[in-house]
Amino acid sequence: MPLQSKHIQGFISKLDSPSVQRNMLRAIRHFTKYAAGAGLIDADPAVAVTRAKIRPRPAGSDTWTEEDAAQV
Repeated sequence: MPLQSKHIQGFISKLDSPSVQRNMLRAIRHFTKYAAGAGLIDADPAVAVTRAKIRPRPAGSDTWTEEDAAQV
């Protein structure tokens, strides 16, 4: 059975965090692009794999008052 996008998607979805998933998918896409260009596989199965969404970080932080600093 050839490598299919559902195999890659299943592997990616089992990884811990969205950042790890995106990094692994990036590496897999480079590999499958090379394999398709070298004629090792007929089509690139990683193209149809969806990427995990990463939540944006909050913009800025609250300024500490002197009372906040004294509690630490």
